[in-house]
Amino acid sequence: MKRTAMKDENGEFAGWFDLDRATRIGSDRTDDCCEWENLYRTAKGGYVLERDGYDGFPTVFRSLEPGQAGEWMIINGIDLRPEHTNIAAGMER
Repeated sequence: MKRTAMKDENGEFAGWFDLDRATRIGSDRTDDCCEWENLYRTAKGGYVLERDGYDGFPTVFRSLEPGQAGEWMIINGIDLRPEHTNIAAGMER
């Protein structure tokens, strides 16, 4: 078990998730050519966005709402699959 801390959009502590049990949905380079983002679905069905740090910046894990995860997937060309029904519901708000 790799217990990993998550932050919210304000950089505040938002809880823990088990990175070893999470499923990576997709990965993409950010606008900055040296950074990568990875989207994970946690074992409990939540979504976490990892932004890999570089040049001494820390890697940050941010908790996402289902709609935010869906937007990230669409922007990065990842199809919504049947197991992502909560994402589609979150985007309809």
